[in-house]
Amino acid sequence: MPKVMADIVPALLPRLQSMEAQLNANFSNILNKHGLAPLPDLVHFPSFEDNGPGRSSTVLNGYLSRPTGEGQHPAVIFLHGCGGLLMGSMIEPGESDWAGELTRRGYAVLMVDSFAPRDRTEMCAPRTFDRELYRNRARDAYGALLFFQAQPFVRPDRIGIMGWSQGCSLRDRHAKL
Repeated sequence: MPKVMADIVPALLPRLQSMEAQLNANFSNILNKHGLAPLPDLVHFPSFEDNGPGRSSTVLNGYLSRPTGEGQHPAVIFLHGCGGLLMGSMIEPGESDWAGELTRRGYAVLMVDSFAPRDRTEMCAPRTFDRELYRNRARDAYGALLFFQAQPFVRPDRIGIMGWSQGCSLRDRHAKL
């Protein structure tokens, strides 16, 4: 890089980052004005001891939607079904629609992706079902709970859980989370 470019790029970087933040804020305001939810942020958090006590936990992907407004908000953890959370690179429409509606109603939403970090896309059929992964998904939900409880914008005593298909059965089996 020529000397001139090496001097210009670092000087412009804070301005470009500020412009990006403003564009994102404007986009979110436009979506909210039309009753649409902003796009969720990709976050990462550990499952809770899914590989056993004392061993590193799997780092999960989560898609976080935050409501507008200051202060702490109630929150909901989403657990996807046997088909996974993603369709290619897009979030399943059902989960996305529910996240948007709950976010508009003032809830923070964390959609947990238990499959992608473990190189899985689905486990609906007997030949693709993974009993160990299924059991670990309850630990994923607990990791999501701990993540939410640490966020300053979440009321730690007002966190619920929703699930689809296998996610629903996990919710029912582990309701005391």
